[in-house]
Amino acid sequence: MAAGKTEIAEKVAAMLGVNRQTAMGFVSTVMEAQARTLVEHGEVTIRGFGTYRIKEVAESRARNPRTGAVVVVPPHKRVRFRAGKTFRDIVSGRR
Repeated sequence: MAAGKTEIAEKVAAMLGVNRQTAMGFVSTVMEAQARTLVEHGEVTIRGFGTYRIKEVAESRARNPRTGAVVVVPPHKRVRFRAGKTFRDIVSGRR
């Protein structure tokens, strides 16, 4: 099962010794700040955690598997994430 913003806020609350609502405010504010900064600069790097980068995806053609019809997928933006060393070490159990 995937953890959501609530689970992250609970961990932050326990780590900082604040109530869950305050922690939820912190988490929401940080997430929104990251997204807005990413839109402004195209890349956000948090040392040790990772790098978020916007990638432009060109127009392409795809096929509807049910009908077999060809559809045009318009150009769009996609967010890519590359984990930093500290993040990878924690996930792999080395830290």
